[in-house]
Amino acid sequence: DHVGSIEYLHSKNLQTSRVAPAPTSHRMPTTSPFFPAGATPTVGGIPDINNPGGPNVPGGVANFRQVPAGKRTSGDDTTTSRLLAELGGNFAGGWDYKAGLGTSRNTSVASVSRGYVNDGLVQQGVFDGVINPFGAQTAAGQAAFDAAQVSEPTQIGKAHVNFIDFKVSRELMQMAGGAMGFAFGAEARKEKSSFEATDITAELGSLGIDSESDTSGKRKIYAAFVELNLPVMKNLEINVAGRYDKYSDFGDTFNPKIGIRYQPTPQLVLRGSANTGFRAPTLYEINQPASLTFTSDNYDDPLLCPGGVAVPGASAGVVCGQQVLLRQSGPASIGLPADTLKPEKSKSFGFGLVFEPVKNTSLGIDFWSIEVKNLINPLPEQAIFGDPVANSARFFRCSQIPAGPGPGQDRDDVDACLNFPSFDPIAFVDNPVENLGKLKTNGIDLSAAWRSGATASGMFGVAFEGTYVNKYKYQRSPGGEFINARGRYSDNAPVFKWQHVLTATWGMGPWSALIAQRYKGGYTDQDEVNKVKDYWLHDISASYEATKNMVLTVGVNNVFDQDPPLTGQLTTFQRGYDPRFTDPIGRSFLLRASYKFF
Repeated sequence: DHVGSIEYLHSKNLQTSRVAPAPTSHRMPTTSPFFPAGATPTVGGIPDINNPGGPNVPGGVANFRQVPAGKRTSGDDTTTSRLLAELGGNFAGGWDYKAGLGTSRNTSVASVSRGYVNDGLVQQGVFDGVINPFGAQTAAGQAAFDAAQVSEPTQIGKAHVNFIDFKVSRELMQMAGGAMGFAFGAEARKEKSSFEATDITAELGSLGIDSESDTSGKRKIYAAFVELNLPVMKNLEINVAGRYDKYSDFGDTFNPKIGIRYQPTPQLVLRGSANTGFRAPTLYEINQPASLTFTSDNYDDPLLCPGGVAVPGASAGVVCGQQVLLRQSGPASIGLPADTLKPEKSKSFGFGLVFEPVKNTSLGIDFWSIEVKNLINPLPEQAIFGDPVANSARFFRCSQIPAGPGPGQDRDDVDACLNFPSFDPIAFVDNPVENLGKLKTNGIDLSAAWRSGATASGMFGVAFEGTYVNKYKYQRSPGGEFINARGRYSDNAPVFKWQHVLTATWGMGPWSALIAQRYKGGYTDQDEVNKVKDYWLHDISASYEATKNMVLTVGVNNVFDQDPPLTGQLTTFQRGYDPRFTDPIGRSFLLRASYKFF
């Protein structure tokens, strides 16, 4: 009557990423043999790095990409371990139970291996006239870049969870439609995590990691739930449930749910449900280490380049049409209380039907509605620059940050502040994880399926799944104006009014085949003028079951070699198309063999 089990999981994941050579800015004196002929030195000169505290020397700031260092190559080494012991069975005349006790650990080490160079060594090479920022390197210049290469871990994240849970269930009594089902369960978890930046990150400005940004957090979570399944009649079933959660850092909450299933005829099922929801911010959202990264879009400094024209004395190449640094962080890592973030809370309901007009054919339609408040996210950068007056406290200028260690704190880590220009440009824009406003959305899910049954030519089938978004409005801040994102690119992504997948299948003996159509509807582009076209993809494949355990598959993805639709979006660094929702590879061919050992 009782079964016990022990399970251990260990996995290791290695990932390598390569991006363009790092953009950088370094002080360059006029004594360098590579100082451009005819260039005007910066007014007031530049600090002499060979004589700290001494008088400034004639020179300027060289902006360039570190092509001689090669593409920036980084990687993540993630290890996960999980140990779980379970015991289940039944007791006391009809009670079923299941209990578990376990622990999991996750460690992720981010490293750089090529293309990331020690900023101090490169700065010395530029200042001493060894490195040429503007052209081919001499042997000495290339040697200086090679000597500055860094291959070390840069950031270490750890997470540890201990947990225990149990659940009991049984049939309580007979009702008109059958036995009443009852279930009760409870769980407890203890979570802790830490994020540590290594010392070398202070010399890797292109990473944007604050070397002083180590953070950690922990909490305890308790939860319990109860559920009743009530077969009121043979064709009417009601399900009621409730869940109680208590977080040591966010208090407690209770969320109920009710569901109804009614089948007036054998061919028709009506169903509906309503519930509330709760999501506490994760430890990472609370304690995300502070780091600097560039905005995706280009912006004008609202004070120094109003209307796209630089004010007198300001450099247009610094304040107009530029990517600006964002400081991203969790609230705790910039000194705010952990409970600055409030949990997300939601209300949702849905109702629909499934209809089977003839045998082997079914049609489904479901209406759904969701409302979420206290959305947890950074404020979209487009919103910050779209209303710089309301967001003025987010703009930190060079005069507001001292010379000292750490990105976002050190002028030397901010290209625009290298010489602390008299026109005082933006150093960075603060963009922590925070609570935004509400999201209100509703729509309809449609489904259809047909199967032929066995015929002399095999078995055929067609299936369709589609979603129509009727409403999608959200607020950028609590109490703010609702923004309609349905069918348009809003802030940093589009919301598709309609998308679907249509498949046709065939099978006969060991052979099978599939044709699929994937569709996403067009939308208004980020510029609010152009229209991004509809996107259709068609795939085809055939499989052969060579043995009981082996299946061979050949296929063609994107049969008609459809290009992604043209978009002018600037949110991703990929121009011309949106890599998040499209396939830039074009027509591709698939060959797969799968084997089951058991």
